[in-house]
Amino acid sequence: MKSSYSVVMVLFLILLYSSTSLADDWVKTSDPPAGANQFKVATGVDNGSPVQFILETSGLGLFKSTDDGTAWENIGLKGIGITAIVDNLGNAGEYIVSASDGVYKTTDGGTNWQHYTAGIEGLFITDIVRITLNSFAVGTVGNGVFNSTDGGETWQQMGTGLENKTVTSVELITFSTVNDGLYATTQEDGVWVYDPFAGTWAPINDGNNNLVGTTAIAGDTQGNLFLASSPNILSSPSMPVFWQVETEHDFTNTIVATPDDQVFASSFGNGVKRRTSPGDWTPFSTGLPSDNDGFIDVINIVRDQTNTESSGSEVYLWAAVVPLDPTVLPGIYRTVNPITDVEDNLAVTPEDFNFAQNYPNPFNPSTTISYSIPNSSFVTIKVFDVLGNEIAQLVNEEKSVGVYEITFDASGLSTGTYFYQVQAIGTSSGAGRSFVETRKMILIK
Repeated sequence: MKSSYSVVMVLFLILLYSSTSLADDWVKTSDPPAGANQFKVATGVDNGSPVQFILETSGLGLFKSTDDGTAWENIGLKGIGITAIVDNLGNAGEYIVSASDGVYKTTDGGTNWQHYTAGIEGLFITDIVRITLNSFAVGTVGNGVFNSTDGGETWQQMGTGLENKTVTSVELITFSTVNDGLYATTQEDGVWVYDPFAGTWAPINDGNNNLVGTTAIAGDTQGNLFLASSPNILSSPSMPVFWQVETEHDFTNTIVATPDDQVFASSFGNGVKRRTSPGDWTPFSTGLPSDNDGFIDVINIVRDQTNTESSGSEVYLWAAVVPLDPTVLPGIYRTVNPITDVEDNLAVTPEDFNFAQNYPNPFNPSTTISYSIPNSSFVTIKVFDVLGNEIAQLVNEEKSVGVYEITFDASGLSTGTYFYQVQAIGTSSGAGRSFVETRKMILIK
């Protein structure tokens, strides 16, 4: 009888554990490195594979994981106040780090680092974003945005309008043709957008003139923008920008949008929320540790990076949890399930024509164009300049049902705006359905 009772209890505990795990949004992958008590999590691509980073801001250095956050290797930068990291379009071992005293760059995975301050000497760098290959922008405390076009070695003020502003984040939004571009959130003056042709920054605060403490911005494929401005998360539909409060989420520090239009926001104290429909945000923190008062202290969240959104990778969210309560253990967490599974999406037969915005955009010198066709069609894709002159023909052949992507190399072209057009004419086997659409892309050298 005792043996039978033991078996029943074991089965019960297995079922209990399984049901609890399935209900969790997050799972802990590891403790932080020993001694780490001030850190953020970041992601990148190295030689085609996703990697994760721990940015230890109190001086322990930069840590990297290649096994989904289980083990961490210190790759240098001890004693540095690290604020952000980006890879250089997945080039193996090449990362650019922003810090309190400039930027640091490695081309060998962290064995050797070069410190660059030309043009930004004495400035506190708050954030960094990759615009295109070897082209980056950084935010600063009290001095606006600077950019580099030589891989981070030299820097110059980027445009006018933000020279005296403290920039909390810099974000390149490329999911949609509407509202695509480079954005900067500021401490006291709301959110600004960059005009690459005029070389100026302009505030876009209509609808809410009390945008202070803005910390993050993101955009979806429909052209909607999402902004963190404590104590609220605001949204704006497609042009013109007009901000409306969607939900209260005090101390929001990061907002992440996915290629399938999910939006997540993290908060120091209020955990993570997920947007399930316009104006409807629900808690997404199950599995994250909380203190006795229910506070969940998430420092930031990020999503896995891939070389292209159609790389066939499962994409997860990552979170750095650093509780203010010393009795609650910090840790690195990952979503239990992928937030989007590109491989599964691509395996589905397209039900309609789709012509995606090129990625990245702006770009230099190459960019990827994706499209899908629901029936056999003769497809042409052409590139035109602003005067309507055809400058390239990328596709000119019959295609069967499926999802496709093609790379456009603009090495021989000058900086400017270009247009690309897809035309799909259904063949006899394709029931005659046809499609034509034109989109804009920006080359910056």
